[in-house]
Amino acid sequence: MRDRILSILTVLAVTILAVAPEGNCGWNMEVHSGSTSAVFPVSGIDSITFGTTLVPPMVLVSAGTFTMGDGVASCGIDQRQVTLTHAFYLGQYEITNQDYRDAVQWAYDQGYVTATASSVLDNLDGSTKTLVDLSSAYCQISFSGGVFSVDAGKENHPMILVSWYGSVAYCDWLSLQAGLARAYDHSTWTCNGGNPYTASGFRLPTDAEWEYAGQYNDERIYPWGNTAP
Repeated sequence: MRDRILSILTVLAVTILAVAPEGNCGWNMEVHSGSTSAVFPVSGIDSITFGTTLVPPMVLVSAGTFTMGDGVASCGIDQRQVTLTHAFYLGQYEITNQDYRDAVQWAYDQGYVTATASSVLDNLDGSTKTLVDLSSAYCQISFSGGVFSVDAGKENHPMILVSWYGSVAYCDWLSLQAGLARAYDHSTWTCNGGNPYTASGFRLPTDAEWEYAGQYNDERIYPWGNTAP
């Protein structure tokens, strides 16, 4: 489940202003992105297209120190203090069928994946890893005639039957669509050359980031608190 939660986000704000410059009877369009801007003569613009983003809702997790491990669980017997020096953005929800469907359709249209009725295969850096098992009766996404679709009523269900490679590929699709550098090499499957914390694109959270976020700000035992399920 945690492999489908993503981290690291670059936020882009765009404002469009119509400006009539002095001494000029024409109109200019000034587009702002952060601290930079570009001006285009309106008379020379044929069309304006506002694209949609594949990025799901994300929340900011501040840097901090916490105790990793709980002394009991098999994967957390060894307790130690860990300091995360970088704040990061983390996916607010599990990735849904619709989230993944939209992203894999975009990736397919760009030639980043190949697909059949039974599987989705990677097509980056020479990789042919299986990303999604479409053949399972439990899979809620299907592919036919170049189009991916989600079973009716299952759009907001968490994405399932996606491999670790499929989770990593999803991160890279978001990066490519946003114009960011891919975090992963699909031949070695390393993240940012082995240093995920400085990756500019989307990636999976590290084990420390995941546990830190799961503990919230009070080192709770469960996501909802300390009461056993």
